[in-house]
Amino acid sequence: MTRTAKAHWIGNLKEGKGTLTTQSGVLENSNYSFKTRFEEGEKGTNPEELLAAAHAGCFTMAVCAMLTEKGLIATSLDTEAILNMEGTSITSIHLNITAAVPGISLADFVAITKSAEKNCLISKVLSIPIGSEAHFLLDKQTPIKTKEMDADKTDDVINPIETNLEKKPVEDELNNENSSTIKVPGGDNKEDASTLEQKQPEKKDGNNEPDNEKTASPKPEIENPTIETLVKEIE
Repeated sequence: MTRTAKAHWIGNLKEGKGTLTTQSGVLENSNYSFKTRFEEGEKGTNPEELLAAAHAGCFTMAVCAMLTEKGLIATSLDTEAILNMEGTSITSIHLNITAAVPGISLADFVAITKSAEKNCLISKVLSIPIGSEAHFLLDKQTPIKTKEMDADKTDDVINPIETNLEKKPVEDELNNENSSTIKVPGGDNKEDASTLEQKQPEKKDGNNEPDNEKTASPKPEIENPTIETLVKEIE
């Protein structure tokens, strides 16, 4: 397997300019020059930028490969490669990766990034110091384990909905008792307490108590029979 890229240049070092083209066609006659490489404000790319992009891409894929070996799938992996220069020398590259990976601890993820930092293909061909830093994002879809209730305290929990349902029949029974009919001799037994209260005898002369003496009928006196009376009746 081979990968190719082409560079074209015209003019001297500081005033000249060139183009870069890659085999894939992603870069096709892309502008680069002394100004795009060592100065600011000129639109175009440069070899150091492309090296940083290559290193970021290689490192990220190496991390992904190690996660796949563990049966894990990353929600996202984002890497920034920072290439440092002093004058015209590349002094170091630092890789910052931010990741969201369900099912792995931060410690295990950091161990993977350190391995990728040393063993990705671009790292292996560079003879400069290479470092990395991992930023781990908690997956929003990962469920949060709440504190479980003690088993011996579950009976103390009252479901308000169930409680209302249990109280309703009792309230209905009380309502039925309050509206029950009172049987009255000679009546149709359909009059309730309020109707009977309205039919109480009218009170006279402001007396709060009914005149029982006037309304009550006299009781007949019953004589106890004697022996003489019984003998006369037999004769």
